[in-house]
Amino acid sequence: MQLRALRYEIDPAMQQEYENMPDIAIATGAAGGIGLACAKLFAERGLTVVLGDIDQARLAKAVEGLKGAGHSVVAHVSDLTKRTGCESLVKAAAKFGDIKALVHSAGDYTVATIAELDDRAWDRMLDVNLRSTMHLNRGCADQMAKGGGGRIVNIASIDAYRAMPKLAHYAAAKAGVVSLTRSFAEEYGAAGVLVNAIAPGAVATERARSEPWFEKYKEMPPPRRYAEPEDIAEVAWFLASPANRCITGETVIASSGTFMR
Repeated sequence: MQLRALRYEIDPAMQQEYENMPDIAIATGAAGGIGLACAKLFAERGLTVVLGDIDQARLAKAVEGLKGAGHSVVAHVSDLTKRTGCESLVKAAAKFGDIKALVHSAGDYTVATIAELDDRAWDRMLDVNLRSTMHLNRGCADQMAKGGGGRIVNIASIDAYRAMPKLAHYAAAKAGVVSLTRSFAEEYGAAGVLVNAIAPGAVATERARSEPWFEKYKEMPPPRRYAEPEDIAEVAWFLASPANRCITGETVIASSGTFMR
C-alpha cells in the first residue's frame, strides 16, 4: 500500500503561487506557556504563525500582543479534542500559505490515582493529549507533503518515561505521543517531513508556578533552574527549522537534569 501523502503532487501551474506564499507555522496551546513562547519565537524569525487555542479571550490577548510587536500572526479558536477542530485549524492555516512547521503544545493534565480514575477522566486525557496529536500531525503532514516537506514538533513530557502516581492517565497519553512521533516520522519521512518531540520536565508556566510540587524543583541537580517556556521554544525552533536536516523520530528530553535521577 502506498503512503497516502506520497500521492500528492504540486501542479506546475501552481508552483509560482506556492513560491509567493509566506511560510506558515502552527503553534497550538498558544494562548500561553510553551505554545505562546514558540509562536513568538517563530514569528520573530520570519514565519507567519497561526496560533491555535480553545481559550478565545486569552488567545485574543496573546495575538494582540504579538501584532503590537509587529509580528505576522493569526488567531484560530478550535477544540483540538475533536477531529473537526484539528481539521479546521489546518485548513485555516493552509489558506495563508505553505505550512512548514507545526509545534503541537496543546495539552492538559488532571490528578487522580488509578483507583480513582473513571472513563471520563481517562478519555479526556487521551483526547486532549493524544487524539489531537494524531489528527493534527496527519493533517499537517499531508499539507507539508504537498509543499515538499516540513517539520513537526510534538510536546510530550518526561512523565512518559517514568512511574507517575496520580498522573498515570497523563503519563500514558504522553507515552503515546512519543510513540506516534516515531510512527509519523517513519511514514512521512520520504515526503520530506521530519517529525520529533520534546519531553520537558517542569516548565515555569503560569499554571505550573501555582502547583504545590513546583517548589521541590529547587532541589534539582545542576543547573538547578526551571526551564522557562522560552527555553523549550528554542529547542522546538531548531527541530522545526531548516537547520535540522537529519533528526527525525526522536524525543529530546529537556528536563533541566531531573531525568538523570
